[in-house]
Amino acid sequence: MNMTNLRHTGQKNITQKILALILAAALISFFAPAAAAGEAREDLLVLGDSIAAGYGLADPDTETYGAKLAEAMGLSGQDYQNLAQNGATSGSLLELLKTPEMAAALSAHTTIVVSIGGNDILAPVFAMAKQALGLAADTANEELQAALAENPSALGAVGAALVANQAQFVAIIGDFAENLAEIAELIQTASPEARVYIQTIYDPFGGAPGFETLSFAASIVLGQMNEAIAGGAADFGYSVVDIASAFAGAALMYTNIAVFDIHPSVAGHAVIFDEIYAAICEIPEKPDETAVFENPFADVGEDAWYYEGVAAVYTAGLMRGVSLDPCLFAPDAGLTRAMAATIFYRLKDTSEVTIGLQFNDDEDLFDDVPEGAWYYDAVKWAVQTGLLSVSDGIADPGGAVGLEKFAFMIGFYAALVGADLDAGDIIAQIPALPELSAAANRAQAAAMLAYALPAL
Repeated sequence: MNMTNLRHTGQKNITQKILALILAAALISFFAPAAAAGEAREDLLVLGDSIAAGYGLADPDTETYGAKLAEAMGLSGQDYQNLAQNGATSGSLLELLKTPEMAAALSAHTTIVVSIGGNDILAPVFAMAKQALGLAADTANEELQAALAENPSALGAVGAALVANQAQFVAIIGDFAENLAEIAELIQTASPEARVYIQTIYDPFGGAPGFETLSFAASIVLGQMNEAIAGGAADFGYSVVDIASAFAGAALMYTNIAVFDIHPSVAGHAVIFDEIYAAICEIPEKPDETAVFENPFADVGEDAWYYEGVAAVYTAGLMRGVSLDPCLFAPDAGLTRAMAATIFYRLKDTSEVTIGLQFNDDEDLFDDVPEGAWYYDAVKWAVQTGLLSVSDGIADPGGAVGLEKFAFMIGFYAALVGADLDAGDIIAQIPALPELSAAANRAQAAAMLAYALPAL
């Protein structure tokens, strides 16, 4: 979605730009060495709008969720293509996919991620907003943003206009549903073996003060569009990545709505990456004690001493892999303070006990934990509860966690939720126990957590 350039980005212009990129990639691929016989080739194609393109980011080449996925998959060069464009709609994407060049490009990709739909409703939203504010229909979107920033109270009038004109969105939603079905069918036809992931559309106003009416109106329209996305999954074989739920009520945290920009922030792109990563590795969204563990990890054998531990923490949604294609758990990798904080941060969501208070958002807590880092919220929470310590503004997220320290953290967390666990019993789950001061690895952490889970 693009709040500033939508009027200046025509469907023809978008298609021409993308076809030029496809041609360039094709030339690179022609001269690149072919994969060895029998060697599976992995790659990633990102399609869609300015959310996927990284609008508003300082460094889209590294900060977009597509770039993060490519890094996790170990891709570089022609193996990773981001053909998303600012202003793209479901209609413009559909026309692009109908071109022979794009059909050929699709057939060569094994993983395809799509973000589309937001721009389908932006044009009427802008028109209603301008009318509600008494602005001319040809007012530039930059001026509209400035008007809203200068007069935040006008948001209520804009939201009321959207609610009163919901009927106008019926045709838009219908067109989107039809376009989406054709998009999915074209992708499926061109690349039947590809793994395809289509993202739901998030509410960019949810939870932001002053945007309540806008959020209410948006939720009605976006809810129906997301139903269309979910409804086509079975027919066209794609997976739905529920970004809408991940962003629900957290617009201030995951978007730039505070400056009237609906695009994801760095933190938002990290969340989208995390959701797509989980979908690719089939990580469970919620703990399920009855779930059967279907091992996705190439480096966790059934005869490994830590197999049951990995199965337990993975099924509970507490520990994930460290890379994609193949999905790797990295059992021998060291457990960092950021990883440990994230484990307990995820665990708290399954507890019926409310733990900790909220920090003042303006408080500068850390010098070495940048806002937007994948572990920022977890470290912030863990410091607040006492699970992690901070010295002179240094949280040391990459620092190692010792076996004894991690056992203590499990026991400390247990006490927070009213359980009683002995640190000695927790550590005893490790065979051939090394020195207690030794750094814990991920396999050992999984085993200790698996022992403690029934009590937590």
